[in-house]
Amino acid sequence: MGDCMLERLGSDLFDAIRSLKADTLIVTAGVMTLAASIAMNVAMFGLIDRALVNPPRHVARPDRLFSVAFQVPGQPEGQAGMTTTSYPTYRTLRDQVSSFTGVAAWQRGPSSVTINSEQLQADTRLVSSNYFEVLLRAE
Repeated sequence: MGDCMLERLGSDLFDAIRSLKADTLIVTAGVMTLAASIAMNVAMFGLIDRALVNPPRHVARPDRLFSVAFQVPGQPEGQAGMTTTSYPTYRTLRDQVSSFTGVAAWQRGPSSVTINSEQLQADTRLVSSNYFEVLLRAE
């Protein structure tokens, strides 16, 4: 009985391989779909791991970074959000607040960029001259 099962398994396997050879387009499409799915899964895992799970690799001490937000007049309490401040306020924080070991400023906003005489909108960040020094400082 065992020999009969092995013969039947061998016959079924041979038939499966023969039918796959006949439909190479279907097999190729299946393998390519599987490969693309695995690649996308790996890429998404890497992005999520870098963005949400582990601290950024280029920041020396992520546990010591803080954002300072200012309350906008008329906005409900507790919803300060990130607001734009003046350069003199930034300079005061940088130069006179001793509890900070480094103060850097950044601002996010849209900008127009011209490439080959075509004007495009780009999401930009304007940063102070010491921005990267503060991020890379290992104090």
